Amino acid sequence: MAAFKCAVEAGCDGIELDVHRCAQESSWSFTMSSLPHHQWSGLVSDATLPELKRLSAGAWYDKEFSGEKLPTLEEVLQFVDGRAIVNV
Repeated sequence: MAAFKCAVEAGCDGIELDVHRCAQESSWSFTMSSLPHHQWSGLVSDATLPELKRLSAGAWYDKEFSGEKLPTLEEVLQFVDGRAIVNV
């Protein structure tokens, strides 16, 4: 979310993200190809949302972002709230 917040606050016209369905059918999770394999090596579709929420989405980049969690698509859309185009 830190990257999306930065982009929207900087006035970017749009953001791009990938989503995968997790084991909870109603949840779509944003996933990162750079998620460290020591955190999760299975398929996103086999993970529950609470399992994915326990992972760090930013530690690979810098320890400053080690608290970043994987947001759901709904969380990203609620945050953006029409202020930018969301390319899914």
